[in-house]
Amino acid sequence: MPNTICINWLLKTLLVLASSWPITLLQPLSSMSPGADPYLENAHAHNDYQHPRPLIDALQLGFCSIEVDIWLAQDSILVAHDRKDLSPERNLESMYLKPLLKRFNENNGWIYSPNQTMILLIDIKSNGDEMYPKLKQLLEKYEAILKTQLPQQQPAVKAILSGNRPIKLVQQDPDNLVSIDGRLETLEDRNLNSRLFPMISDNWRNHFRWNGEGEFPKHEKDKLISIVKKTHAQGCILRFWATPENEKFWGALREQGVDLIGTDDLDKLSKFLHQSK
Repeated sequence: MPNTICINWLLKTLLVLASSWPITLLQPLSSMSPGADPYLENAHAHNDYQHPRPLIDALQLGFCSIEVDIWLAQDSILVAHDRKDLSPERNLESMYLKPLLKRFNENNGWIYSPNQTMILLIDIKSNGDEMYPKLKQLLEKYEAILKTQLPQQQPAVKAILSGNRPIKLVQQDPDNLVSIDGRLETLEDRNLNSRLFPMISDNWRNHFRWNGEGEFPKHEKDKLISIVKKTHAQGCILRFWATPENEKFWGALREQGVDLIGTDDLDKLSKFLHQSK
């Protein structure tokens, strides 16, 4: 009898302790049910690799778009913002592609739920034309997550190249494993191919001065509304970088129809988007 009491007491104690542990410790990526994660269609993880747990934190919070900077270093594709920070173990395959494929296989062919595509925004920091053949060779190993057999269906992961973009090489490549991150001037092309340029991104500070403090000036708001309409009319989604990190600003972007809101503060944006649904 005393042993039974001790065992019951021990079990209750463990349950109490477990309930106070962070969910990140209770649910590592390998053991999570990916389809149960929230999907935040406006959330973009800026420079995701700089967070304590690259990819994992963004996926657990439901971010639909994740950004990673890459360099070509002796035929290896490494992840870092600056060349001085390159390290062999921090590479695109081990940090992003392998975990995404694992999640894809465990979740019936999706990263989140069916028809919820995750964007992997790959920002090329070194020469794009030199990078592309090596990058394509690597991505071909992960074709399952990047392509779909059904013409009208989106892939589980949409890889979009930004930074030093090898536009001509991608344009001439029939395999269509990746697409290109366009700029606002890209919208001036009346024959814009939204499959090649599914996203339009630009520097907020090059076009607007408002930083989320005070009222959004009417002329700037009207300009943003015009850009959103033009982008959507071309069949593209819109994103800005170099944006302020405050809820008033995020709310204005969302209200005016900007598709992706970038942040370095994943928890804060996640809470904001959930509360403003």
